[in-house]
Amino acid sequence: MVPRLRVTTLIVALILGVFLVYVPLQLRPLDTQLGDTLRPVWSCSGALLFVAGMALSFSGAYYLVRRGDGTSFLLKPPPRLVVAGPYAYLQHPILLGGLVMLLGEALWLSSPSVGLYATGVALLSHVYVVYVEEPRLIQKFGTDYRAYRCAVPRWVPKLPTARDSTPF
Repeated sequence: MVPRLRVTTLIVALILGVFLVYVPLQLRPLDTQLGDTLRPVWSCSGALLFVAGMALSFSGAYYLVRRGDGTSFLLKPPPRLVVAGPYAYLQHPILLGGLVMLLGEALWLSSPSVGLYATGVALLSHVYVVYVEEPRLIQKFGTDYRAYRCAVPRWVPKLPTARDSTPF
């Protein structure tokens, strides 16, 4: 059993090394040629992502204020659990909207450093949500939040189907 595990690990490491390290390094010389050609495409895509992320963040904040009777400020959360609007399809639309805005900004500016920053913010946001925000929400809303958390995805929106009469 152990030799198979070692061989499998070696094969996976080799495949990942080829596809995630070797091939990208071989493609880097094309960046100068393709970068200038694709810059308008990246810029327009980034601007669209930025606007979409802003719309998602603002709609999430709107629903927190209107349905939650509170604010979207982290230190003063709303007293009611909000499950309408974007929250019917996604648990954290304000955070995801902000991350989409950062990604759009990285593309818009053709900036790898902003892309790396967006990646770091995404990782920190995930850690914050899992280890700080969700335990607080469980403590505050109990079984209602647990049911919501089971029915609605954290980061990737759940798209409605024709048979869905309610979001969750």
